[in-house]
Amino acid sequence: MGVLFISREQLASSLGYIIFFCIVLAISFFLSRIASSLIKRYAKRQDDPDALMRFTFLRRMVSAIILLFGVGFAIYFIPSLRQLAISLFAGAGILAIVIGFASQKSLSNVVSGMFITIYKPYRIGDTIAVNDMVGVVEDINFRHTVIRNFENIRVIIPNGIIADAAIENRNLISTDIRKHINVSISYESNVDKAKEILSRLCGEHPLSLDTRSQEDIENGVLKVPVLVTELLDSGVNLRAYVWTNSPLNAWRLSCDVHEQVLKEFRANNIEIPYPHRTVVQKK
Repeated sequence: MGVLFISREQLASSLGYIIFFCIVLAISFFLSRIASSLIKRYAKRQDDPDALMRFTFLRRMVSAIILLFGVGFAIYFIPSLRQLAISLFAGAGILAIVIGFASQKSLSNVVSGMFITIYKPYRIGDTIAVNDMVGVVEDINFRHTVIRNFENIRVIIPNGIIADAAIENRNLISTDIRKHINVSISYESNVDKAKEILSRLCGEHPLSLDTRSQEDIENGVLKVPVLVTELLDSGVNLRAYVWTNSPLNAWRLSCDVHEQVLKEFRANNIEIPYPHRTVVQKK
C-alpha cells in the first residue's frame, strides 16, 4: 500500500488558492450588495412611477452578474480548477441539451419577466385581474410576480403564465371604472318604481361619480341609468351603470347599495324573487 505525501509547499499553495477563492467570493458578494443598495437608493429618488419596477429588476440582475463574474474570475486563476473546467467543457454539448430541457420553463419565466419590465403591461402598485384572480402587484422579479388579493393573501404567479394570459389592468390610463349593479325583482313588482329607487340610491352614494356633460344634464339624462337586461325564470333583472374612481370604491359602493336596496324594496313592497317550485299531485 502506497502512502501519499504532500509537501509543505503544495499544502501552502492549496491553502492559498482556497483563501484566494473565498476572498474573491466575499468581495463579489460585498460588491453585489453595494450595487443593489445604490440602485435601490437611486430608484427611490425618481418621480417616475415605473422606476420602482424597472430598478427592482435591474438591481437583481446586476447582483447576479457580479456574483457570476466573481466565481468565474476565481476559477480562472486556480490552475487545478482551470484544467477541470477544460475537461468539463469537452462534454458541454450533451450537458447543454439536458440543462436546456430541464430549465425551459425557468428560462421562459426569466424572458417573460424581462418583457414585462420593458413593455410594462402593469407596474408595482397596479390592480390587475389575471386568471380570475384580482389583486395589487407587490413585486416583480426574475421568475414570478407577487400579487396581494383583497383577502390580503399573497399569490405568486410565474411570469410565463402571466405573459400568456389576458391581463386586465385597472390602473392603466384612467382609474375611473364603471360598476354594474344587478338586482332582480319579481314579475308582480313595479318595474318603474324599482328602477327609480336603484338609480337614486346609486346616484346619491358619496363614492359615485357624475360623468355627464352639461348638455346631458340639460337634456335630463340620468346620472345612473338603469336598464332591464334579462327576463329570468323567477324575475326581472335590473342593471345600474354607476361610475366610481377605483376598484376598491366600486366594491364598497356595491355593498352599500345592495344593503340600501334591500331596505327600500321592502318598504315599497317590491319583491326580490327567489326560486319557487310548484308540485302537482295526480290521483
